[in-house]
Amino acid sequence: MIIHTLELKNFLSHENSTVNFDLGVNLITGKNGAGKSSLIDGIKFALFGDTKRGSVQDLVTRNRLETQVSLEFSVGPDQYRITRTMSVGRSGIKGRDATLLKNGAEMARTVTGVNSAVEDLLGISEDLFLNSVFVEQGEIASLVSENRAVREKTFSHILGLNLLQQFAQDIQERGKELKSKLEAMRDAEQQLTDTQQRIQDTTEEIKGHEAQIMDADSRREDLEGKLRKADSDLQEARDRVTELKAAAGRLDELKKQKAGLESELSRKFTEMEKLKRDFSEKGGSIDQTLVDNQESIRRYLDIQARLGSNLTVLQDVIRRLERISSDEDELKKLAPAHADYEKIQKEYQALEERMKSLEPANREFEYAFRSLAQAKKKAENIGNDLKSLQERLSGIIQGDLDEASLSSRKATLDAERSGLNVSMGEIKAQVGQINEQRKKIKDSIEEIKHSSVCPLCRQEITEEHRSKIVGDYNIEDSGLVTRIQELSSKKKDLEARKAGIEAELSALSSSELSQLFALKRDLSTQESEIRTLEATIRRYMKEHEEYTGIQDTYSQVKQKLKDLKEQEDRHNSLMYSIQNSGRAELEARKSALDADNSGMSADLEAIISTLGFSPDAETGNRLAASIRAQQDAIGIREKLTSLDADISAKKSQMSSIDADISRLQDLLKSRPEAENDHIRAQDAYNTARKEMDDHMTEVSIIRGKIETLEKSLSMLREDEKVSAERVAKLEKIRSAISSMDKVRYCFDRDGIQKTIRKDSAVFITNMMREYSLAFNLNFDDVRVEEDMGIQVSQNGNMESVDMLSGGERTALAIALRLAIVKYVNDSIKTMVMDEPTVFLDEDRRQNLTDILQYTFNGEENPIPQMIIVSHHSELRSVSNNVFEVTKQKGSSIVQPAE
Repeated sequence: MIIHTLELKNFLSHENSTVNFDLGVNLITGKNGAGKSSLIDGIKFALFGDTKRGSVQDLVTRNRLETQVSLEFSVGPDQYRITRTMSVGRSGIKGRDATLLKNGAEMARTVTGVNSAVEDLLGISEDLFLNSVFVEQGEIASLVSENRAVREKTFSHILGLNLLQQFAQDIQERGKELKSKLEAMRDAEQQLTDTQQRIQDTTEEIKGHEAQIMDADSRREDLEGKLRKADSDLQEARDRVTELKAAAGRLDELKKQKAGLESELSRKFTEMEKLKRDFSEKGGSIDQTLVDNQESIRRYLDIQARLGSNLTVLQDVIRRLERISSDEDELKKLAPAHADYEKIQKEYQALEERMKSLEPANREFEYAFRSLAQAKKKAENIGNDLKSLQERLSGIIQGDLDEASLSSRKATLDAERSGLNVSMGEIKAQVGQINEQRKKIKDSIEEIKHSSVCPLCRQEITEEHRSKIVGDYNIEDSGLVTRIQELSSKKKDLEARKAGIEAELSALSSSELSQLFALKRDLSTQESEIRTLEATIRRYMKEHEEYTGIQDTYSQVKQKLKDLKEQEDRHNSLMYSIQNSGRAELEARKSALDADNSGMSADLEAIISTLGFSPDAETGNRLAASIRAQQDAIGIREKLTSLDADISAKKSQMSSIDADISRLQDLLKSRPEAENDHIRAQDAYNTARKEMDDHMTEVSIIRGKIETLEKSLSMLREDEKVSAERVAKLEKIRSAISSMDKVRYCFDRDGIQKTIRKDSAVFITNMMREYSLAFNLNFDDVRVEEDMGIQVSQNGNMESVDMLSGGERTALAIALRLAIVKYVNDSIKTMVMDEPTVFLDEDRRQNLTDILQYTFNGEENPIPQMIIVSHHSELRSVSNNVFEVTKQKGSSIVQPAE
C-alpha cells in the first residue's frame, strides 16, 4: 500500500488542504499546534472512519456543519480513492457517508460497506494496522524499551494472540458452566432406576384389580334379569295409575266445561232480548219519503255544489283577463326605449368582438413591456457582478479568457506538472545512487584506515600511500556532495515551479472562475431575451394602440346599456308575461263556464218540480240519518239470526258432556286397587335396583383404583422418559466437557499460540537480521525469542537492549516495526511516524537522520514510503518531500517547503 494524496475539507483546523505524497521520506513540519498531526488523523479517518482520539463529531471544523476527507492510495497496480463525509448538528452527528473507488469505478458505498472493503483490502484489522504501521508520538523505540511483559502483551495484541487467549478463557468459562450443570444432574441415573421399579410395582397392582372386576362381572347377569322384571311390573302399574289419574282430571275438566256452557247460555239469552228491543227502536226513526227520493235529493245537492265552484272560477278568469289588458297598455309605452336598447346592444357587441380579437396581441405586448424592464434590470445587475468579479480576477485572467482556453491552459499545466514530477523522481533516484556511491567510499576509507594492504595493488600500504588514497576518495566524495547540492538546487527550482503551477491550477479551478463563466452565460441569455422582448413589442404595437383606443368607446356604450337596462328588463318581463298569459284559453274558458252554469240552473229547476220542494242542507242531514237507521236495523236482524244458531249448538254440546261425565265416573271406581298395586311394584323395583347399584358401586370403586393407578403409571413413564433424557444429556455434557477441554488447550498459550509465537519469532528474527544489515548496525546477531524477548550479540557478547546506544535502539526499533509489518501483511509498503523525535535528544535525532539518509534512499529500500510528522529541522536534509504546515487566522495551511 502506497499513499498518494490526502484532501481535507473542514477537518479539525484544516478548511481546505491537499497533500501529494511521494515515494521515499515525506516530512510534514511546522510549529506546535499548526495542524501537523491532524494530517495523520485525516489518513486514519479516511481509512477507518475514526482517529481513536476524542469524539468523532469534534473532527468537524468549529462553526462548520460538514467535513469531507479523501485519500488516494495504491495497492499493487490498482488505484483506490476513499471519500468520507460527516455532518453534525446541535445534538451531535446527523449523518455519515463513505465511498470507495477502484480504478475509477465504485467498489463500495456506505460507512459499513467501505469499512468492510478496506479491511479486506488491507488484509488486517484496524487495530493491527494502526499498531504496526502507525508510530504515535514518542513511541518509536517503545517496542524495544518496554519490559518484556509489556512487550509480550503488545506483540500478542498485534499478532492476535489476545483473541486466541480470550477464546480459551471463554471456553473455560463455558466448561465451568457445564460442570455446574453436571453436578446438578448427578442424581439422574438413580432417579431413573427408582422410577422403573415403581412402574413394575404399579403394573402388578393393576393386574390384581382387573381380576376382581372379572369376578364381579360373572354375578351381574342375574341381577340385571331381576331388575328388568321389577322394572316391567312397575311400568305396568304406573301406566294404570296414570290412566286413572288422567280420567279424574278429564272428569273435573268436563264438569268445569258444563258449568261454563250453562253460564254462557244464560248470557246469550239476555243478549237476544236486548237486540230485539234495539231493532224495534231503529225501525221507528226511518223517514221513508226521503229514503225513496234519495237519488234526486243527492243529485240536486251535487249540482248546487258544482254551480257554486264554477262561479268562483269564473270570477278568477275575469280578473286575469283584466290584468292582461293592463300589461298590454304598459308595453306600448316602453316600445321606444326597447328600440334604443337593441340598437346600442348591437354596437356594444361589435366593439366587444373586436376587443376580444385584439386581446391576445395586447396581452403579448403588455407582458413583453413588463418583462423588458425586468430583463434590463437583471442584465444590469449581472453586468455589475461580472465587472466586479473580473476586477478581482484580473491577476488570474489575461485577456478575454473563455472556457475552452481555460481547459486548454489547465491541460498544459497538468502536463507540465507531470513532467516536473518525472524530473524530480529522476533527481531523487540520482541522489539515491550518489548516496550509495558515498556509502561505498565511506566503507572503502574505513577499510583503508584499518588495512595494512592496498586494496588496489595488494602491496603493503604506507602512510603516504594511505593518505593519497584517502585524499582521492575525499576528492571524489566532495565531487559527489557538490553533485548532490546541484541536484538539490535543481529540485528546489522544480519544486518552486511545481508550486507555482499548482497555485495557478488552484486559481483556475476556483469557484469564482466558474462563477465568472456562469455570469457571462447569464448575461448573454439576458441580452438575447431583451432583443426578443423588443421585437415582440414592435410586432404588437399597432394592435395595442387600437385596443387602447376602443376601450373608451366601449366603456361609454356599456354605460348607456346600463342606463336602459331597467326599462329593457321591464319590457322583456311584460312581453314574456303577455306571451305566456293564455288570453285565448282564458276567454274560451269564460264562455264554457257561462254555458255550463246555465245548464246546471235548468237542471235544478227540473228537480224541484219533481220533488215538490227545494232540498237544502238540513234535508241532506235527515236523509243521511234515515239511511244510517235503516242499515243499523239490517245489522241487528243478522245478529239475531246468528245468535239463535249459536244457542242451538251450545245445547247440543251440553248433552255430549253429560254422557262423558257418566262414563268417567264408572271408570274411577277401580282407582284405589290400582294405586295399591303400584306401591307393591315400586317396593320390588327399589330392592332390585339397590342390589344392582351396590354391585355397580363395587365395580366402579375397583375401576377408579385402576384408573388412578394407570394415571400414576402414565406419570411414572413420563418421569422415566425425562430421567432417561437427563441421563442422555448427562453423557453429552460429560462428552462436551472433555471436547471443550481439548479445544481450550488448542487455543491456550501452549497450543496454537505457541505455534504462532514460534513462527512469528523466527520470521521477525530473520527480517530483523536483514534490516540490521541494511541499517549497517554493528551487531553480530539479533534474535526475537518466543516470549518476545530481544537478544543482541555484539563483539561476541550478549548485550542488553538498554546498553545499546540511542541510535542503535532507534534503528533496532524501526527494524522491529518493519519486520512486524512484513509479517502481518507484505502488501503494506508505508510507515507513518507522528513526532518520532519528540523525546529524542540531539544525538538520537542525528542517529534517526543517519538511518533515514543511508537506509531509506537506496535501491533496496526496505519500505518504499515513510510519512513523518516532526517540528525538528534535522530531518529536512534527508527527506525527499517536505511539507510545511502553518496557521493563518485559525486555519491550517499546507504548502511544499522551499
